Parts: sequence; structure tokens; C-alpha cells
Amino acid sequence: MKLLDKLIEQSKLPSGFIGKVMIRIMNRTHDRRTRWAINKLKISKASTILDVGCGGNTIRLLSQLASNGKICGIDYSKESIEITSKLNKKLVNKGLVEISHASVENIPYPTETFNIVTMIQTHYHLHDLEKSIHEVYRVTNQNGTFMIASELYKINYHMSKYKTNEQLKDLFVSVGFINIKIYETSGWLCIIGNKL
Repeated sequence: MKLLDKLIEQSKLPSGFIGKVMIRIMNRTHDRRTRWAINKLKISKASTILDVGCGGNTIRLLSQLASNGKICGIDYSKESIEITSKLNKKLVNKGLVEISHASVENIPYPTETFNIVTMIQTHYHLHDLEKSIHEVYRVTNQNGTFMIASELYKINYHMSKYKTNEQLKDLFVSVGFINIKIYETSGWLCIIGNKL
């Protein structure tokens, strides 16, 4: 396996020492654009939020905004779960943050649990994007919000379909999300939809 392939695999499913290093690098390099995307959301202090593909930093940022709510993170990488749990240890111990080892294709929460669901730098790695978005729709509350944020070049590199803004918008609409808004800045895309 070539070095580039190994690094791509580590960004998809971080494991071992290299995976832990990769998670820390991603947390640092994505911080500014993660903040930009999160600022597009209407987060109240009491919001219940699910972050899909958590790596630690997004959970911390969300918990600062929803300080009286509940922030949950899921990831299928055990290293991501470990790092996210450590970075947010105080909030986990207080019960304000919950981190679970799980797949987005089978989210371990009841229907209509969350006000907001986020996928930041995650969706282009998912095995079955359509099934995953349907599962996100299931756990999103009525009048809730779903957001995908990503670097455009990663969408173009990893995705065989849903590469354009129009295709992503059509995917959101096909699942049932409405009022789709698309934002772009400095090579990043943010797409947000609401559940009626």
C-alpha cells in the first residue's frame, strides 16, 4: 500500500499511534473552518446535538454553545472515541457530553432525539451516504437541523457522486430535508437543511 493510501485510510478510520497523530492534526487544521460552519447554525444553550465522526474539537466547540444542553458524538474509530473522551473528560463526567463507538448507518439513539446533527469532514468517507443521511433524518427532531461541512477538494477526490452543490442539495431533499442553504468560503462547503 502506498503512503498516500495509508494516510487516506488513517483519515477515514484512524487507528494506532498514527491514527491518534492524524486526529490531533485534523483537530488543529480544521479548527477555523469548523468554527465557520458551526456559526451558520442556530444553537441555543439547551440544544441537543449529535456530531457524526467526532474527533474531539467539534464536541468541545459545540458544548461551549449548548452549555445547558447535551452533546453526543459517534465514531467508528476507537482512537477517535478515546481522544474525544479525553479532550472532553470534565463534560463527559458531568453528563453533558456522551461519546459512543457507533456507525452512522445505525445510530444508537431513538427517533427524533436531536435538535442539530453535524457531519464535519466526514460524509465523503461513509460507505453508504444515502442510508446514513436517512438515519440522520430519523434521529433529527421536527424543526431540527442537519449540517454537512467539508473541504471541497476532499469531496472532489473521494466522492464518485454527490460532488456538486446541486447533487448534495438533491440528496438532502430526497431524504426529506427542506430550506436547504449552501455556503462556501476558501475551499470549504457547508450545506444545511431542516426537518419539517
